Amino acid sequence: MFIKHKIALTALLLSLAFISVCDSAETVVVGGYEFAPFVQRSPDGSYDGVTIDLIAALNKLQKDFNFIFVSTLADTRYKAFQAKRFDLIFFEDKMWGWQDLDVVTSKVFLRGGDTYIALKKVGRDQNFFADLSSKILIGIKGYHYGLANLNNDPKFLEEKYNLILVNSSLSVIKLLEHGRGDIAIVSLSFILPYLKQHQRLSKKILISEKLDHQYGHTILTRKNYQVNPEKLNYWLSLLEEQGVLEEIWKKRGLEDLHIWLN
Repeated sequence: MFIKHKIALTALLLSLAFISVCDSAETVVVGGYEFAPFVQRSPDGSYDGVTIDLIAALNKLQKDFNFIFVSTLADTRYKAFQAKRFDLIFFEDKMWGWQDLDVVTSKVFLRGGDTYIALKKVGRDQNFFADLSSKILIGIKGYHYGLANLNNDPKFLEEKYNLILVNSSLSVIKLLEHGRGDIAIVSLSFILPYLKQHQRLSKKILISEKLDHQYGHTILTRKNYQVNPEKLNYWLSLLEEQGVLEEIWKKRGLEDLHIWLN
């Protein structure tokens, strides 16, 4: 009887210790906008993607901070960040409109790039992408494109580049399929896994060999925040050494991304 009581008491103390550790972990809010495959909204309204995977990996790796996700919009993420609706944002490049804000970033832990795609037609080849000025383009509101020197002002893009702006990568594909535009600008991180999963569509799509632009994915936060670049870089290095990042890339179809990048 004494041994049973001792075991029960030990189990209770361990449970209380675990609860105490969880309660003491400080919440860190990670913002994210529709940016497949990093953040994508499921039909039930929940969010999925590489960002969610990385949040889970960070929470498993350490217990001092509890990372949670909150959604924002691509074109209003700067105001939301300044209003402190979130503390960090994953898979950002500082050149995407953050230059004038008081922010710092982690090291680059994944490289990416945007490219052009069009529907395959008889006689259509890589020369189709040589002159964009005569084409109707499709892109995503709030995104930064190399052809416009990363200026994401909607009016500027619509007037100067004849760019139709939608809210998601899937909407871009739908418009292109329905002939609403000639060329779509998509991220390699989205289009490569997507075409692997949709073989019917892959036979219809011509991918430009010339990229719109390349970038480095970082984790971005405000200066002097407790989860600083030093901590982030340390955790990212551990996740890389443990093979966790590679597992996430493979899960999301990003393992061949480097082939398309210089």
